[in-house]
Amino acid sequence: MPVSVRGSRCAFLAIALWTAACSRSIDEVIASGDAYAAEGRHREAVLEFRTAAQQDPTRGHAFLKLGDALMELGDLQNAALVYFRASQLLPNDMDAQMKAGNMLLAGKMYTEAQICARRVLTVNPRSIPAQVLNANALAGMKRLDAAMLAIQQAIALDPTRASTYSDMGALQLSLSPEESEANFRRAIELDPESGNPRVTLASFYWAQGRVTDTEAELKRALDVDPENVAVHRALATLYLSTGRAPLAETHLRQFVEATPTTPVRLMLADYYLSLGRTGDARTILAALEQAPDGFGEARSRLATLEYDAGRTDAAHALIDDTITTDPAHARAILTKAHFLLREGDTEGAEERAEAALRADPQSIVARYLLASIHVGRGDTPEAVQLYTDIIRINPGSVAAKLELARIRLAMGDSEGAREFSEEVTRDAPGSLQAQVFAFRAAIAQGDLPRADRLAEALLRVAGTRADVLWLAGSLRLLHKDLGGARTFFERSLEAQPDVVEPLDGLIAIELASNNATRALELIDGALGRQPTHPALLLLAARVYTTTGDRPRASELLRRAIEADPQNAAPYEQLARNYAADGQLDRAAAEFSALAKKTPRAVGPPTMMGTILQAQGKPFEALRWYEEALAIDDRALVAANNLAWLYAELGGDLDAALRLATLAVELTPGQIEVQDTLGWVYYKRGDFGQALPILRRCVERDPDNPVYRYHLGLTYAGLDNLELAKQSLSAALKMSSDFPGATNARVVLSNLD
Repeated sequence: MPVSVRGSRCAFLAIALWTAACSRSIDEVIASGDAYAAEGRHREAVLEFRTAAQQDPTRGHAFLKLGDALMELGDLQNAALVYFRASQLLPNDMDAQMKAGNMLLAGKMYTEAQICARRVLTVNPRSIPAQVLNANALAGMKRLDAAMLAIQQAIALDPTRASTYSDMGALQLSLSPEESEANFRRAIELDPESGNPRVTLASFYWAQGRVTDTEAELKRALDVDPENVAVHRALATLYLSTGRAPLAETHLRQFVEATPTTPVRLMLADYYLSLGRTGDARTILAALEQAPDGFGEARSRLATLEYDAGRTDAAHALIDDTITTDPAHARAILTKAHFLLREGDTEGAEERAEAALRADPQSIVARYLLASIHVGRGDTPEAVQLYTDIIRINPGSVAAKLELARIRLAMGDSEGAREFSEEVTRDAPGSLQAQVFAFRAAIAQGDLPRADRLAEALLRVAGTRADVLWLAGSLRLLHKDLGGARTFFERSLEAQPDVVEPLDGLIAIELASNNATRALELIDGALGRQPTHPALLLLAARVYTTTGDRPRASELLRRAIEADPQNAAPYEQLARNYAADGQLDRAAAEFSALAKKTPRAVGPPTMMGTILQAQGKPFEALRWYEEALAIDDRALVAANNLAWLYAELGGDLDAALRLATLAVELTPGQIEVQDTLGWVYYKRGDFGQALPILRRCVERDPDNPVYRYHLGLTYAGLDNLELAKQSLSAALKMSSDFPGATNARVVLSNLD
């Protein structure tokens, strides 16, 4: 692609600046950084101050200036670290200690913040700001009694200082709401003409969910202090977060007039974009495009406007030119990534998102985009790590916690899903999705009283949602209320006709009621609408197997394998059907021929391995699973079954662990692959690793004797003989001839 004139000039300028920097003194570099900062060119200032700090790592004031520049860019975490380094280099600079301490406090680095506070208090024990900083650091470390003592000492030094009472009220939030409110009101009495104490009290009300009181207090703050920027910002935030966006405009504009920085002007532009007022947004963005620190941000938004209007070529041209001019601008790179993802170029989008993350290692947006790409591919561990990183950077991220709750449910980790759901409910009490995940977790755990409470609340506020109705039906089934379950399942299908789960529930009720004709009508009708849906095909096969039509069931299972060759269930069910009909040899011949006919298809060799395993020919099965993995090294069923055979036959246990781990990564929700991984760990003698995995398998399927057998052997390996006896005895009570039953009896007799 040709390089734009502007881009060429910038490249030349960068080379010139680099050459000049190599020959400049540190004072000249700092002076250059100061000049850039004065012009609002904070990215350039960061480069200069960082160069100065590298030239002389003992120059504390260079680190201070670098921290200031990072603050202007909104890079709070790196700013905190740089300020802390400055505080170490300038131990006698009290301003540096306080600046560093407060930044470290904001970044939740409480120990480091307290170090800064103590340096100040050593020099000046009567420093009230240092006492308050020390108290807040102690509170962050959960040392609340010591924190309250420090605040009380600060109040004793100056009982008329209003903000200290606000600080005390904030600390008391974790102890006594009544005392907190009293202290916030005391702060207002001491400073009645300032809006700041009222903003603090309003924040207290907001934290308690008292929206009406919050708004009233902010309006009183506006009456006494109409020019106070904090009051306008708080009112704008309140109106935006309570769905009253039009009321926020006046306060946002006041905020911009008082603080006309690029980030604040961008906030107003984004506000107009959210309301669809693109003309107003374009006016602001066109002006910001000319500002040194607004170029990339403004152009990214303008390019998105072009793309959304259907002018995709113009959008790509604009964002490409922006990236050429500013190759390290994370927002611009991410905008390009989003364009590519919308066009189906997942690899290109991933490459750009990773580039954006390199440009801005703290970027939450880049991590969200990468996580969504990994989720789409089924790369669960990578997605989990990215969402975990997001929470590390922003502990209040509701979206990341919801995604982790969803993933934990899919993995069968209902306890983890419950924990994340409860965190979201605390952070965002109105989150319906969090309540749905919590409901699902309660059902998975068999906690019926809790599930009943959640169902009542959800049905009251979201009683028309298909997923809520389906879960309510599942709960009625657990209560053995077939009539109630049927009603909820039918309502769920009315709300969303093509969902599998409520249909599965309805069919189960019909079969339990000996109404096979109605069950077949339901599944055939659904298949008529979605003939290639893998889950529907598998459900249909189960229905036809139950009603005795195995040929039809086998046909449906073959179609299910074609639709989703990574799902283990149809292979196993098909092999059982062939075995029941005495047709394993015929099936082997069929799939062997199919493997030769379609040498790049992973399904036929996988099916051959499954059939041979069912025939008791494990070594022949090995060869076919290895062939499937040679075609696709991420073939789930082959990986899982090969890992199992390696473990059972005394093969390469390191290879078995790699394959079992891969299978779990590909489908963390499949209980069978979890059991394989646990069994491989057991075979390796890693009983501690095996235990939580196998225990979770038993929790999810308590009626499976094989899972209880594996868990019992693991308890025996850990010398927990009582639990080993319980698990093995329970397995043998469920079935006397499950695979491993003979060994279970031998182990149990030895334990006795």
